[in-house]
Order: sequence, then structure tokens, then C-alpha cells
Amino acid sequence: MSPSPSCLCRGRGFTLIEVMVALAVFAVVLASIFSLAGWTSQAIHAATASTEAANLLQGKTEELRSEPFNQIHSGADTPGRFRRTWTVTDAHGGKQIDVRVDWADLRGRPRSLESFTLVAP
Repeated sequence: MSPSPSCLCRGRGFTLIEVMVALAVFAVVLASIFSLAGWTSQAIHAATASTEAANLLQGKTEELRSEPFNQIHSGADTPGRFRRTWTVTDAHGGKQIDVRVDWADLRGRPRSLESFTLVAP
């Protein structure tokens, strides 16, 4: 007995429906990967900016702590895309130093880090 014609056709390749379903699944997977890549890029940028801001904050705090007590004064500067301000006030016989770093994220939303320390004479 010879095989039926439908069996012969199935052995030669994929049907149009099978190819379309496979392409649809592939498109969904590819779109998910591209979406994830975009999100990952934004997360890396945010983490990099936060780390750089923390380094600027720590650097200025240490710089001010190492200055002679009577030469510690308030001020501000703009290193790169960041704005860094520090305020020095008298507190409990010493000085309180507040340091703040501001910047904008990729979407233009304001971000900031802030710390304070006390310095004795």
C-alpha cells in the first residue's frame, strides 16, 4: 500500500501556520529581550550616577574634615553634571557640616544624596 498524499506533504517541511506561529513566538521573545536591555541600561546609568554622587559627597566631607577648624566654611561647586553644596553651622561647641549632591536622572527627574557630620575643634 502506498502512503497517502497528506503523509507525503507532511514529511517535506512546515506548514504556513507553523511558520507563522514560530515567527510570532520569536517576535515576542525578541521584544522582551529588547525591553529588558533598555531597562538594564537605565538601571546601570542610575547606579553609576548614584555611585559617582556618593563619591563626591564622601570626598567633600573628608576634605572639609581635614581642613583647620577655623577655615571650614559653607560653599558650593559643580563637578560635571552634579551640583554639590555644603553648609557649615555651629553646633555643640563644634561645627556641623551638611553636604548635598543634586543631579537629574535620564528622564530629568531630580535626584539627591545628603549627609552630615560633626567636627570638634
